[in-house]
Amino acid sequence: VWLGIVLSPFRAYLIGYALMVWVAGYGMHRFLRDALGLPARPSAVGGIFYAFSFWLYVMGFTIALLPMLLWLTDRFLRAEDNRRLLAAALAAFTGVLLWIGHIQAFQFVAIIQLGYVAVVAGRRGTVRRDVLAWLAVWVVGTLLFAPSLLTQLTHLADSQRETWDLAYIYPGTPTDQLRLTLQRHSLIAVGLPIEGFGRGSADIYGTWFAGAFGLPLLLAGLFVPRRDPRARYLLIVLLAIPLVDAVASMGARYMDALGPLGSFQLVRVRHLVPFAMAANVAIALAIVGREWDGLRRKRIVVGAAVLGVALVALQLVVAAWRLILQTEPTEGWTAAVAALSIG
Repeated sequence: VWLGIVLSPFRAYLIGYALMVWVAGYGMHRFLRDALGLPARPSAVGGIFYAFSFWLYVMGFTIALLPMLLWLTDRFLRAEDNRRLLAAALAAFTGVLLWIGHIQAFQFVAIIQLGYVAVVAGRRGTVRRDVLAWLAVWVVGTLLFAPSLLTQLTHLADSQRETWDLAYIYPGTPTDQLRLTLQRHSLIAVGLPIEGFGRGSADIYGTWFAGAFGLPLLLAGLFVPRRDPRARYLLIVLLAIPLVDAVASMGARYMDALGPLGSFQLVRVRHLVPFAMAANVAIALAIVGREWDGLRRKRIVVGAAVLGVALVALQLVVAAWRLILQTEPTEGWTAAVAALSIG
């Protein structure tokens, strides 16, 4: 918006989106390399995966800057000197991120950050001190965001969300919602659009891209040993997202009874999928590349990788078959099949 005052709207949009992509990849690379201590190659791979994830412009920089927020948080937790200065810098960064982000998605970011603080502090025996510091940082950051937050809360009761019929947006029984949620989380192999919620779902949530290289590593990462508790925590985040999504989908239609709170969309947890996938792909690459301790574990890891390749092939076949059934044989269809095959 600020750039649009002096530039044309499209140029402002292009610059803003390019910056979003850059800070996403750079932040993930720094987080993996400096905070988790991964080697250069896995850190670069994780940064590339994250940079080329789907970025919904409406969500702002919230999810794109999550790795950089964790990187700054890690530096603050490890610091012995100048903690107050680093805390002030982290609070300022939090406030800025609230201004250029999305308030609902940022609450998920805060939960991820709190879990990371607890894990790191647990190793050092400073849980109480660091959790209180995290809380203080958030209080200051929220105060910096207060004008916008108060405006949103004031107008929430009169917003269009009060007219939403959540039973219409989330049709079917809770069992139907659970089935649809599992279907959505099964489409991560080659970056196919998420199904459900009508034709506009892909425009809203984009694709969850792992690809023929990432998916085998993602599956192998379930079996490789993770001695670092931070690496184990990121695996827990990856596994928890579809569970939270399933509960949110089944309970969304009953949130009408909560009044203005019914506008909070727990299903936005899906926007965290690219972060969890990129981080775990990088961790799996680092572990597999350095450790092959044990024949049994090696067989499990190789089996998971083979299964990943098979799933990618299956996704390609299913996608191509749907295109054949639903699309007329035009030049666009030919280009789509070629792009999908290359992808």
